[in-house]
Amino acid sequence: MFQTTKGSETMMSSEKPGEHIYDMDFVHTGPDTLAGRYLRMFWQPVYASEELKPGYAVPIRIMSEDFTLYRGESGSAYVVDFRCAHRGTQLSLGWVEQDCIRCFYHGWKYDGSGQCVEQPAEDESFAQKIRIRSYPTYEYLGLIFAYLGDEAAPPFPRYSELEEEGVIDVGSYVRYCNYFNTLENGIDQAHVPFTHAKSNFTMFGLNWDIPKITAEETTYGVAIYGTRSNGVA
Repeated sequence: MFQTTKGSETMMSSEKPGEHIYDMDFVHTGPDTLAGRYLRMFWQPVYASEELKPGYAVPIRIMSEDFTLYRGESGSAYVVDFRCAHRGTQLSLGWVEQDCIRCFYHGWKYDGSGQCVEQPAEDESFAQKIRIRSYPTYEYLGLIFAYLGDEAAPPFPRYSELEEEGVIDVGSYVRYCNYFNTLENGIDQAHVPFTHAKSNFTMFGLNWDIPKITAEETTYGVAIYGTRSNGVA
């Protein structure tokens, strides 16, 4: 058995002549991959709102791609290219002026749309010819969302049940694995009584034993259920 890769498609070839198995790559998420193009069709949460103060910029890496996230002095959040168009300097090393970000190296300044609005030591008319990429942003329920696709952004989805009176608790952490490993682990209930035998799952009765797994198709995909012998599902 040997493997060759072309674009986002991996071809597994057996030792038997004429036999080919095509396995689509849905694990990698770069901009030129199958999964990457798909995931860029949706609004993605990229940062916790309370962690980005007005006048600050940070580098972010989302789906194997680097961007600059900053909050203008007005309070609006913006996502633009990772580097300056001039000499490729990392833009988050610069500073925020009103709702623009200025490059640390030669002072080129960009507004939230990615338009260059000032270039010290250059002809004044040249700035209008330079634009870096920018991405729509939307803040909702304590999170900053960005739309990173090439097409026009779809309407932002809202969830009325989460907008009701209550406390918003937002948290995040880095898990050093592929996103698909996380999805696969999340629906794998058979590992819980082993991997999480001594954990907070005990107080909820979720690591009692191996559950009976059932599933049903829904309008949004497949719903999977696990029922333990103690009745907890």
